Amino acid sequence: MATAANQIYLFAKQYHGEYSDCMVDAKIFYASSGFADELAFAATWLRALVDKPPGDIGWDGIMLGVSMRLFELTGEASFKSDVVTRVNYYRTSSPKSAGGLMLLWGRGNLRAVANAAFIMRVAVCSGAMTDTTASVKLQLDYILGASPNQMSYVVAFGASYRTHDHHRGAHDSPNTITSTGPRRIPTSCMVPSMAAP
Repeated sequence: MATAANQIYLFAKQYHGEYSDCMVDAKIFYASSGFADELAFAATWLRALVDKPPGDIGWDGIMLGVSMRLFELTGEASFKSDVVTRVNYYRTSSPKSAGGLMLLWGRGNLRAVANAAFIMRVAVCSGAMTDTTASVKLQLDYILGASPNQMSYVVAFGASYRTHDHHRGAHDSPNTITSTGPRRIPTSCMVPSMAAP
């Protein structure tokens, strides 16, 4: 596995580019902002491959995940500072909805919130900071339905959940942006965005 992972990394390092350059239709929904953070993140995971299995932070903009992983590997104060500064922002300064959900991105906010909750928890597990359990729980509970409108944003989870969001597996037409009804309900998928009460 390490050999295959290293070969893929070396290929990506040699042939720079964004996946959306060759998958043109993907740019409509998921245009990449760059590849440098993914290369850095991959390098940190390759270094630790023999110690722990790799994981995933998000599909774009993962420098915080790089800092988190580098702190875990090296213990260096600069990486810890990056993580602590951002987690403290999440907990105390980030804009929040009336229901307490962090408002980190416009489109795809719930993805960003779930990733932030993951980083907050890993920051504690790695010793970078003290307990973030209350903050993590508030964000994940909101996503799972403890929101003012009592709506779960994980499809088919809870008594009330979204069914008509844009998702290729549930979309009524593979060629349009607007969905008029689901062909099928993709269970366990998280709705990436919503108007947060």
